[in-house]
Amino acid sequence: MLISCGKQDNVVFLNYETGVEEYEFSSEEVLILPNVSKDNFVFIGWTGGENYYAGLTEVDVSGLTLTPDFVAIEEAFTSVYIKNNGVYLGNYIGDSTIVGIPYYWNDYLIVNADSFRNRTDIEKIF
Repeated sequence: MLISCGKQDNVVFLNYETGVEEYEFSSEEVLILPNVSKDNFVFIGWTGGENYYAGLTEVDVSGLTLTPDFVAIEEAFTSVYIKNNGVYLGNYIGDSTIVGIPYYWNDYLIVNADSFRNRTDIEKIF
């Protein structure tokens, strides 16, 4: 998605598993990057190498190719367990301040991810 007005002089490429999408925008515009979900993995943002981007984003490099980055759920939480046919996640121990939790882990619905209470550094959870 893009907030657009004026001359289009910058471009960003979003590299999905299914292909690449091109977004043209002017230097005065702000890009709104989509959230990405992948079963069994936590989405930690779009990256072009060192930097991570998510949501409402100012991109100051034209021609940047961004790829969604993920980490396995087992690496991001202290525990992952199934109870009453639902998945419960322990405390979040990941480094990313962007946390996109999928709907499913090993074909079980994730029903509880209430493990961020002591994390004041998290910017975005979805």
